Amino acid sequence: MSGVEKFAATLGLKKLTKRVTKIRLSTGFYVHFSSYYAEKAPADYKSNRFVVHDYFHNIGNTSPVYASRVFQMSVITPSFAVGKAVLDNFNCENETEKNRQLSLKVGRKAL
Repeated sequence: MSGVEKFAATLGLKKLTKRVTKIRLSTGFYVHFSSYYAEKAPADYKSNRFVVHDYFHNIGNTSPVYASRVFQMSVITPSFAVGKAVLDNFNCENETEKNRQLSLKVGRKAL
């Protein structure tokens, strides 16, 4: 039993199958990979059923570096559109609406 499978068991996740998921790297590009997906979860489970994203505490299927950059831009720039333009200047692939959604998720986690 791998570390990810043990982690899933501690969360009460069962019937693990391999499925393709994705993660957004610091460059803004997605990488697709195979990971465990929990087909059965407790009724009160509200997190991602792809165990790897919980295991590494990914927010919104993004790497911690990408989430940090987007959140920083949402704090220090006057709008998400300006934040997008700044990230574009650093050759970081991004979209305004996804930046807004990710920033809201990070903010909810902080509460």
